Amino acid sequence: MNLKDEAWISPNRSDTSLCDAPEKLSATRFAIWIALGSVLIWLTAAVFYLSHNRDSFEAKQWRFFLISIYVLLGILYFSAVLLVGGKRFSIVQLLLLVVVAILMRGWIWFCADVSREDYHRYLWDGAVTAHGENPYRYSPQQAAEPSLENSEIRYLARSNKEVLDQINHPHLRTIYPPLAQGLFAMGHFITPFDVVGWKLVLLLYDFMTAAVIFGMLRSKRFPSGWLCVYLWNPLLIVESYYFCHLDITLCLPLILFVWFLSTQRVLLSGLCLVAAIGLKVWPILLAPFWIARFWQKRANFFAAMSVSIAVLILMAVPYAFSLGSQDSSGPIAYAKTWCANALGYLPFQYAGYTIDRLLNTDSRFFVRAAVILLLLAAAIWQGKKSKSFGLEKLSLSVGLFILLMLLLSPTVYAWYFIPLIGVLAFSRRKALSVFTALLPLTLWPLGDGGRIIVVAAVHLPLWVLLIINYNQLFKTPAADEDISNV
Repeated sequence: MNLKDEAWISPNRSDTSLCDAPEKLSATRFAIWIALGSVLIWLTAAVFYLSHNRDSFEAKQWRFFLISIYVLLGILYFSAVLLVGGKRFSIVQLLLLVVVAILMRGWIWFCADVSREDYHRYLWDGAVTAHGENPYRYSPQQAAEPSLENSEIRYLARSNKEVLDQINHPHLRTIYPPLAQGLFAMGHFITPFDVVGWKLVLLLYDFMTAAVIFGMLRSKRFPSGWLCVYLWNPLLIVESYYFCHLDITLCLPLILFVWFLSTQRVLLSGLCLVAAIGLKVWPILLAPFWIARFWQKRANFFAAMSVSIAVLILMAVPYAFSLGSQDSSGPIAYAKTWCANALGYLPFQYAGYTIDRLLNTDSRFFVRAAVILLLLAAAIWQGKKSKSFGLEKLSLSVGLFILLMLLLSPTVYAWYFIPLIGVLAFSRRKALSVFTALLPLTLWPLGDGGRIIVVAAVHLPLWVLLIINYNQLFKTPAADEDISNV
């Protein structure tokens, strides 16, 4: 492997030296890359087969096969990224890249439906929103009660009981913000109470995100091989089209947020950040990047901030209904009790247990608030350090912060990492893509002893990469890699 092509090994090289003359993909690498793409297609076909033949296997055996294929998909994808990242593609190679991406999505698209997944909540929320009702007012359990006063909700619950019965945590009201509710309603308008409509919404976002990434790579004269980071990512494909998670919709506003930051568009970057917050709440932690970037341009910044805050308030008004009555509040239950596959959060959790024993109190909320404050402090520091970065270093800075947030989170699921994938196409750090091969390991149904070993095996390599890339990112002056004008 030629080290001069590897931005992830030597990120302190000038960006322009990497952009001006990217090498073409050699015949040998091209042949290996196509072979990897072919195997990726067949492995996604194997996921399709397993989804339709679940009853042919014992539960443990089926899960073993699924996770093994999932991990192998991640390993082969990572190998493909190492081969072609930083390489210039011909038109034919670009077409082959897209064909493989389409075929991978095609197999997963037609997988059998998965029971008791999050998308059943999406289908219910979408129906409630599409019928003009407030999705934050009633939990699915409340909606199923015959004594409920709202006749429209009662009718929806009675006529679509099979969807209602599949919803996880039915006693809790929805956790998803207003813009996400709008997308759920869009899926309902396409195919009421059917996951196909929701998959079409995800496909639309997927297509728009891929098109934006390609356009941004072209605009900055980045090698087109980086498009492989997004298009071939099996974690994105499986979690979006098999498990049907929402998180792929975050890729587009986050990518545009970084792009408009790098091109000094204060209002557009602010609105993109608000859009991301409207899909999931956590992007609000990226606000310090926006503030630090434009603080010195106070007139324009305060005008843009006024507009952005006004839009945010309009979204927050209906969402406030989800916070009332703690017993059935989804956001409060999630913020206080959810915990899965965590490692970086464990020291904070054990500190909370110690406080509880000493003071006879419940410190869970305060412990999580402390982690959020720590992340906010990190975002403020990073925002200041990144305020003059160009697209590559800014993408890396934002991507590393998202990774830090995920590694410190009390809840770490594979699909939470999907928004990071789009940003990585511009950060041009191949090694960071390894999380795609590691995260499926968290699906193993192990006991507490085995679980912590698996979680450590997933988290520790990512912590090492995080520290290395943080060190390299801020080791040189920002001007050395400011490529905003390239």
